[in-house]
Amino acid sequence: MRIFLLSVLSTCLTLNCLAQQYVIKGNITGFPDRTKFLLKNLDTDAVIDSALIIHNKFTMKGSFANSPQSLWLYSPYDNKFYYVVLLIGNDTILVTGDIKDFPFDLSIT
Repeated sequence: MRIFLLSVLSTCLTLNCLAQQYVIKGNITGFPDRTKFLLKNLDTDAVIDSALIIHNKFTMKGSFANSPQSLWLYSPYDNKFYYVVLLIGNDTILVTGDIKDFPFDLSIT
């Protein structure tokens, strides 16, 4: 019985830890495949994640010890700086739009 309870407790803790992560899904048109997007913490100036656009899509996953976080999602592409400011915690968000929508007209849900 003790082993069963420890197993259940371990599973619950593992699932809870997995649930405490951010997921940023992007559906951005106008950039060529393999364009790199970076996620930068504005408080520490540290890059905390990156992803490549493939077929207009990218995904970033991770977790924050402290949330919410003020972040830049950006790409230095074609000698221009494309960015959007995000204020997120350990949540799932979807960023959609086109290259011309940066920085203010992207849809963030």
